[in-house]
Amino acid sequence: MRIGTAAPGDEELAAVPHHLVGVAEPDAPWTLADFLEGAHAAIEDIHARGRLPLIVGGAGQYVWALLEGVQPPAVPPDPALRARLEAEAREHGDEALHARLAALDPPSAERIDPRNRRRLIRALEIIEATGEPIAPLARVPPPWPWRVVGLEWSRSALFRRADERATRMYAAGLVAETRALVERCGEDFEALSSIGYAEALGVLHGEWDEPEAIERTRAAPRRLIRRQAAWFRPADPR
Repeated sequence: MRIGTAAPGDEELAAVPHHLVGVAEPDAPWTLADFLEGAHAAIEDIHARGRLPLIVGGAGQYVWALLEGVQPPAVPPDPALRARLEAEAREHGDEALHARLAALDPPSAERIDPRNRRRLIRALEIIEATGEPIAPLARVPPPWPWRVVGLEWSRSALFRRADERATRMYAAGLVAETRALVERCGEDFEALSSIGYAEALGVLHGEWDEPEAIERTRAAPRRLIRRQAAWFRPADPR
């Protein structure tokens, strides 16, 4: 999934040591708990070598969970339930999952973006496993100090870079990578609903051609850019 996720290339990986890149198989569960376990192990290893770890990425939920010591619920993934909820979302839209969550756990529904299918499915998975609404997550501060450094770009520059990335993804073979994922994991594979793969899947289905897929892939990140900016506001007291 290197193309669709814009993973660092071989030259970047050789120039600067990276951690938690390419550590999970596409069809293997990878939860917030897995990330936190791997991140803490990597940080301990880097500190032991006398180096300073840099935590980077746009997934605000994961970054803040690590820095604030969030303790995620010990609920393992349920592949059958996830497949059923994925099918429901494809047939009725993510709004149907959000409406169900709102009926079961209104506070969680208020916190989760109605279009964030992965988080909606995970929330419903936890509720079904525990039989009750999701409790506020416990927090244990990490044993190391941290500081956030933010690089702020103009919205127009970010949109331009996203447009360029969409073009590069298709030129690099995103449609072929998507086809390989479908052959390996099936069309119910939840990552195929993410930006880039969803539009490339439409090409494979004959719903639109590649130029239209590129335009659709350019439009989708603009919403994501706005949401990610909300995770890292300059005025955030953290």
